[in-house]
Amino acid sequence: MVTLGSLLVIRGGIYLYTGQKAIPDDLMLESFYQLGNGRLFDTVPYPAVIAIVLLVAFIYLMRHRPFGRQLYAVGGNPEVARLAGYDVRRVKFIGFIICSLLAGIAGILLSSRLGSAVHVAGFGFEFQVVAAVVLGRGSLFGVALVGDDGW
Repeated sequence: MVTLGSLLVIRGGIYLYTGQKAIPDDLMLESFYQLGNGRLFDTVPYPAVIAIVLLVAFIYLMRHRPFGRQLYAVGGNPEVARLAGYDVRRVKFIGFIICSLLAGIAGILLSSRLGSAVHVAGFGFEFQVVAAVVLGRGSLFGVALVGDDGW
C-alpha cells in the first residue's frame, strides 16, 4: 500500500512539473532514436539485443559469482543467510541498486522508442505488476532493509 501511495504522490509531482505534457526529444539525435527503434542486421531490435546481453550477464552473475549465491541465499531465507555470515543488508541494498539501474535502462529505451518522455507511459500497469508478483510467488508485504533484530 505504501508503494502504491508513493506512486500516486510521485505521479502528482510529475504532473505538476511537466504540466501534464510529454517532454519531447528536442535534440532529435538519430543515435538515440535508433537505440529504441533500430535493428541489428535489419532483423533483431536493439532493445532485444540489450535484453539478451543483460540476461546472459545476469545468468553468469547468479550462477558463477559469489554475489549471485549470496543473492539467492538472502532471497531464500535472510535469517539463514545472516547465520551463514552474509551481510544481508548489503546484499539487499545492492539488489535494490541493480533493480533501479535496470529500471533506468528500461526508461531510457522506452523514451527512445517513443521519441519523448511521456508522463502517462506506465499508467494502468499497476494491476499487471501486482499480478506478476503474485504469479511469481513474490511477497506482497515488501522487503525490509532492516532485519528483525533492528540491524
